[in-house]
Amino acid sequence: MKGIFRATFLAILIAPAIAAAKEYGCDEVNWGEEVVKAFPNASKGCHSVMMKNDQPYAKYVAEVQSVNSKSKEVTLHLLDTKDKAISNIVIAPKEGAHVKIDGRDTQVSKLKKGDRVSFYIPHDRWGLYADPDSTPVNIVSREDL
Repeated sequence: MKGIFRATFLAILIAPAIAAAKEYGCDEVNWGEEVVKAFPNASKGCHSVMMKNDQPYAKYVAEVQSVNSKSKEVTLHLLDTKDKAISNIVIAPKEGAHVKIDGRDTQVSKLKKGDRVSFYIPHDRWGLYADPDSTPVNIVSREDL
């Protein structure tokens, strides 16, 4: 009897969590026209979704390909969920800009080839954000791979 009670109790606790995860999954994002036009593979590269101020932000993972110390440009490959490069993006962050590596703030000037950084894209407008509270990073170019 205890086993049945525990299983029922766990099912009651877990069911809402499963429903909430599905509700905010990458497949559920309603991409805005601006995002689809600028980044047709937006849904393909989405790793997860974060809600901020009742707005979904899709999380992306990018691998640093090169850092140009003179121009301050960084070339990145946005990766799909299987670590396959789907897009080449060149960014020119402002002086002192930070990105996240494994959840830790890291200065863009300290990035090196092979680093994996996280970015967010709001569901309704094109732009890469180090986190949903930041300003967008200046995108120089983007091309599908």
